[in-house]
Amino acid sequence: MTKERFKDVREQLNAACEKLLGQKGKEYTRGQDDRLANFKGIAEQMNTTPLLVWYIFFYKHIDAIAYYISHEDIALSESIDSRIMDARNYLDLLYALLHEETAEEPCLDSQSKK
Repeated sequence: MTKERFKDVREQLNAACEKLLGQKGKEYTRGQDDRLANFKGIAEQMNTTPLLVWYIFFYKHIDAIAYYISHEDIALSESIDSRIMDARNYLDLLYALLHEETAEEPCLDSQSKK
């Protein structure tokens, strides 16, 4: 794949991730402005941390991707593309959770040690 084609594919995927996050976000915010409310609410109910709840939800998507890779002939309830987009969005949510908990400004420097 050429650099130009990869750039186009990545831009399309970024746009699709953003759209999916907007659609699913409405379901998970529990009518609140806090985009992370789902993780916090479940964490409180389960007496654990929002990060652990995030990890369990994220792992579900990674597990589905791994299963697809080893069983490509199986029909999934969601497309593999959707699973990949969900996993990418969950990484964004983790980033937000980490920076909210530490009250630090996000550091977009790729050399950051954090």
